Amino acid sequence: MDPKTLRDKLPKLAGELKNAPSANAYERANASYVTKDYEEAERLALQAAEVAKNARPINSKNVLQGLELAGLSAHRGISTLARWSTFAKRKS
Repeated sequence: MDPKTLRDKLPKLAGELKNAPSANAYERANASYVTKDYEEAERLALQAAEVAKNARPINSKNVLQGLELAGLSAHRGISTLARWSTFAKRKS
């Protein structure tokens, strides 16, 4: 699949995945990140990390993946807020 087609179809597919009953928290977190719902992505990624931490044996790879996605989501959310804040100040 060429990059343009993927760029066009990915948000729709991610939106469907966010609501898929068979998707786990990490998959829904990734879908939320793709659709720029960073707060939800962070929440779901932390949930996924918690599930992996409570698994026996602990799935440390999934814990780290969840925490990394949560951090990226938080960072992206803060960056987005900062841009909007700067934009709003210029408009006032």
